[in-house]
Amino acid sequence: MLLAVLLARFVWVFPATYLARLVPRIRRRDPNPPVQAPIIIGWAGMRGVLTLAAALGLPLTLAGDRPYQRALFIWLAFAVIVVTLVAQGATLPVVARRLRLPPDDPVQEALSAAAVQQQASRAARERLDALADTVPKAVAEREVFRSARDAGRISEEALVRAFRDLDLEESLLRQEDA
Repeated sequence: MLLAVLLARFVWVFPATYLARLVPRIRRRDPNPPVQAPIIIGWAGMRGVLTLAAALGLPLTLAGDRPYQRALFIWLAFAVIVVTLVAQGATLPVVARRLRLPPDDPVQEALSAAAVQQQASRAARERLDALADTVPKAVAEREVFRSARDAGRISEEALVRAFRDLDLEESLLRQEDA
């Protein structure tokens, strides 16, 4: 049974990783990861807490007060959780080292984010000149960052960082106005 649980993770992790990228918009924004990534995700996957909750939610008896093997299901769910925590948790660093998952390139990420930041600033200036006071500068910047993420030029993480920086800048401006 434990082997079935372990294999089931891989059976859904690989299709979930690669089938979504058949959609062109997703593929542009988030290209296929190396094959090592879904292996590590599958190995480090969920530990069965929902299964244990479902087992605890089983009825104590069936209709007509017939006995039910609820305790067995609870014990099996708990056993799977413990074994996967100990076995997979202890071996995850070894598996990750052996797979040699290539790290993200922080320099490339920073360069891409800086190029989009420059484009966002330029768009904001143009928008301010064109619309004067009707549209905030941050709206134009956000649109540039969002379209860069959608085109796959920056990652989702870079978009989140940029939005956080814009939020901080806006909050500082509001504090100065108050």
